Amino acid sequence: GRNADELRTAASALALGDLHDTGSIAALEAAMGAKDDRLAGDAAWALGEIAAANPRDGQLDALVERWLYAARHGGWATSIDATAAIARTLAAVPKDQRDKLLAGPRRAALQALVLHRSRLVRINAIAALQAIGEDTAKLAGDPSPHVREVAKAKPKLPANPSRVWVQIGTGRNVKALAFTWRHLQKEGGALLR
Repeated sequence: GRNADELRTAASALALGDLHDTGSIAALEAAMGAKDDRLAGDAAWALGEIAAANPRDGQLDALVERWLYAARHGGWATSIDATAAIARTLAAVPKDQRDKLLAGPRRAALQALVLHRSRLVRINAIAALQAIGEDTAKLAGDPSPHVREVAKAKPKLPANPSRVWVQIGTGRNVKALAFTWRHLQKEGGALLR
């Protein structure tokens, strides 16, 4: 598992993404180079959040290049989160900018990700291709039923997707977690079911 310092660093990366602060891009790019795959993935995700919130930022070109490289050569978490960052950013930027971001070999690199060994990378790559208007129905022959479902679906681009965190305090009594969760579900209704 991760030690306390690694958890704090990962939480910091995620918080920077939630803040959408372009001033943290350099630090998050450095974190993408970390040996800890999960930290690198969290940094890639955070950069995607920042890029999607600031679609006119001049650093997007370099970020897309970095994400494409990480998606091809990164570990499991980094590949998934880098591809998700590409999809999230492409869904947020204006159409003319999408074409510029995927000029030349970048479009081919994105298209190649639909053949990645991880079905989650393939799903995110399909979402990215759908964001640029490519027909992904031809990818419905994938061995994974999840990938086939996404490939056939019409793209659903949420206005402002984000991670939602739920913190439940139970103290030392771990058994109280079930009680607390049932209570929250009653109050929260269908949202928490």
